[in-house]
Amino acid sequence: MARITATLAGRIGFLFLGLTLVLQIITLSVTSALIFYPVVKNSVNDFAALIIFSAQTSVALPAEQFEHFRSELRRIHRIDINPSTYETGDETSYLPYVMLLENALTNHLGMPVNVRAVKGENNRYRVDFSLSGREVRIEFSRDRIGTSPILAMLIVIGGTFTLSVVSALWLTNLIKRRFTLFTAATDDLARGARPDPIPEEGPEELATLANNFNHMAQRVHELLDNRTTMLAGVSHDLRTPIARMVMALELLRESRDPALIERISRYLDDMNGLIGQFLQFARAQQPAVSEQTDLAKLLDQWSREYCDATSPVIRSGLSECALQLSVLDFKRVVSNLLDNAIHYSASLPVEIWLGSESNNIIVEIRDRGPGIPDEKKTLVFRPFYRLDTSRHPDQGGTGLGLAIALEISRIHKWEINLLDRENGGMIAQIIIPKPA
Repeated sequence: MARITATLAGRIGFLFLGLTLVLQIITLSVTSALIFYPVVKNSVNDFAALIIFSAQTSVALPAEQFEHFRSELRRIHRIDINPSTYETGDETSYLPYVMLLENALTNHLGMPVNVRAVKGENNRYRVDFSLSGREVRIEFSRDRIGTSPILAMLIVIGGTFTLSVVSALWLTNLIKRRFTLFTAATDDLARGARPDPIPEEGPEELATLANNFNHMAQRVHELLDNRTTMLAGVSHDLRTPIARMVMALELLRESRDPALIERISRYLDDMNGLIGQFLQFARAQQPAVSEQTDLAKLLDQWSREYCDATSPVIRSGLSECALQLSVLDFKRVVSNLLDNAIHYSASLPVEIWLGSESNNIIVEIRDRGPGIPDEKKTLVFRPFYRLDTSRHPDQGGTGLGLAIALEISRIHKWEINLLDRENGGMIAQIIIPKPA
């Protein structure tokens, strides 16, 4: 018992069973007091009135009509008056109906009346009383009463208890089975394995929990994959400038060429830029503080900062848009997307558009570059994934820009979509949910 109640499923099952039994007792008590007892009492009063009326009629009838009257009572009402073939007995009956009948007869006749079980006959009862100076005996069978309240209550209690036990076992098994899946999945996740998705079914709360867990497990493995990819990318991308610097230093020993020194300085800048990108990617999972701001003014300001870019940046859309926003993180997202758009636009204008719909703020960065094939629009968000051959003939960048933008957006529950632009180009769409 202690082992069962130690589990959440067991406790819920016992709680459900206990509450059901308490509710059952309350229901039976209220039903008995307000429905069952009044019905039985009316039945007892009617039967007591019939007994007294039959006795009064038998006393008043002439002797030649008595047998016919007695026969009709047996046939219609299943009671016998002044029987002569049964012995008298003094066996007290504790049947609730009989006890109520005694009280009703006593109240009607104004004298103590006892209803006894006939000796040797467990299913027959007799009533002896005096009426108009004559002794009257009336007998009836247990079938005539026709009530078994205790048996009825036992059947109701037993049936409800059985149903409660079955329901509690079903509920306990349902919860236990679902939490067993969660336990196995968390164990797999703790070992670094990829757990099977938990079925998102059943009650809304459990389905939501399963959905959230599946998303969490997916994100954990994405982070692990990104970490592995980033470490591999660090070693790969730093190896090239380091090798160049080693070669340049060997040449520097032979000649102090200023151009060679400039190349070494440039290699160091490249390495510093790579390390900065790696740090930016690592910090993307740490959200900055949000503040109340005007997004339209921010976009105006950021677009002016690109006045010296190879492609002109044009601002369009809403001129005012106040909302609570993490300005620093959002600027990192916009900057990465904007740098990407300018890089592939081949000096054509890049547009920053701001709009709003019922529940979202939308920012779109529109370029006229070569676009991205549909099958690769998801791949470009992976760390170090490049589309140099399909997007632009020149190589450049670390392949972390879109990965950083996606990581920051996930932290703030923003959404990034890459859409094809009409007449050529790409649209990088950022969807910001409005506060509830």
